[in-house]
Amino acid sequence: MMAFEKLLAKKRSAILTGWFQAVIDSYPEETAQFLKKEQDPFANPVGRTVRDGLNGILDLLLENKDEVEATTFLDDIIRVRALQDFSPARALVFIFQLKRVLSDVLAEDLEEPELSRQLRQFAPRIDRLALLAFDIYTNCRAQLYTIRVKESEQRAGKLLERANALWEKRAQRSRVPES
Repeated sequence: MMAFEKLLAKKRSAILTGWFQAVIDSYPEETAQFLKKEQDPFANPVGRTVRDGLNGILDLLLENKDEVEATTFLDDIIRVRALQDFSPARALVFIFQLKRVLSDVLAEDLEEPELSRQLRQFAPRIDRLALLAFDIYTNCRAQLYTIRVKESEQRAGKLLERANALWEKRAQRSRVPES
């Protein structure tokens, strides 16, 4: 797969640009414009997180490293999308879109049968990334659910404390004899 990996490295910038655009397109238009144009990481932490994450994932794929090593990069992106209440499909579609981006960017090169074959051999790595991302997404959603349940329990506990305090005051007033 050396020729294919060299081709990916050569076209890395175009692949990254197309992949970032695919992620950005999953947001409403106004948000997408902001994420795309705002370069300040403090003003646009989501855009920066996505850009850095895609960069890291692509580097690992180009270096032919195990997909599990992408966990940190995936976690950063998926955690944001889980917090934004994206459905699983909407949160993870960007991983599968890498296949389309590769096909688009490499279209002319893929006319060569060997490179086309190597892309087909590369595709399962993207699928494994998606499965890993799904695990990350479900863990993030479970953590969010646990946090929300605890917050609800705390609010309910405080309401019960207030209600008990009110009942105790009323009970004390009713026990005090009037003069």
